[in-house]
Amino acid sequence: MVWIAVSRVLPIFPVSLRHWFWSKLIYLSTTYWEPNSTYAIAPIFGCIYIKRRKGCTRPEEAETTRFVRRHTSIPVPIIVDCFTVDGLCWIIMTALPGGPLDPWMNDLKEEDIRRIASQLSMHLAELRAIPPPRSGAVSAINNAPIQCCRLTVDGRPIGPFASIAEFNAYLCSPTLHVDRQPGLDEDHVWRTIRAAQSCPHKIVLTHNDLAPRNIMIDEDGNITGILDWECAAWLPEYWEYTKAHFTELVSEPFGGPWNDIMDSIFPQYALEKEAEIYLSQLHDW
Repeated sequence: MVWIAVSRVLPIFPVSLRHWFWSKLIYLSTTYWEPNSTYAIAPIFGCIYIKRRKGCTRPEEAETTRFVRRHTSIPVPIIVDCFTVDGLCWIIMTALPGGPLDPWMNDLKEEDIRRIASQLSMHLAELRAIPPPRSGAVSAINNAPIQCCRLTVDGRPIGPFASIAEFNAYLCSPTLHVDRQPGLDEDHVWRTIRAAQSCPHKIVLTHNDLAPRNIMIDEDGNITGILDWECAAWLPEYWEYTKAHFTELVSEPFGGPWNDIMDSIFPQYALEKEAEIYLSQLHDW
């Protein structure tokens, strides 16, 4: 493909020239972008997107997207270019066909839910089959810190963690306020958390921000792409499931259909989900 060839040639040129080139394309495509803006996703002629967000857009997103493209058949954007200028990371990527799933969530029929769940399950199975690092660390690609709104409230990357045990210890480190839910048995809460964390879990590559807004579908309801890999990391195998529920809870306007999709893909993590509800909602982050 043309964009793959372009992505191989661009690193030859200095960052200053590439920055000038993409800035000019933004201007020529009539996309309005504040010169000092710290956040923007700019479409260029309908086939390329330029993404930058201070403190959130990181080179790891481009690196992970390339990694997933190399090792799976999951439809992800082609990373055309990536560089940092004045503290802002710029990621230039191809557009994917279709549109986001989220506007259609409340209109999904049972057959739509089954089809999307089946296709998403196959994509995630590929992702989870990639061999993890031998170190056993919980981390982003190349042992980098993890970017995750569940783990830090201020958006700063955290970690890496040397092991799942160290990761679990971090999850349990803030003060637990059981009194926030009257009638909740504190002994039951801690028994649930200890039971969930004592289960043997593998480390798998995890998207870590699965939500309908990041899943692209065509007019027939088939998945055409998965976006936004900035939070992807090597995490315990249950995390994709529990984080998807957490993301839906805090930021998505729908409930049932997304829960049904994730429950059908991961029916084995009910205990971990209960523990994560306690850890995420009762902790003083």
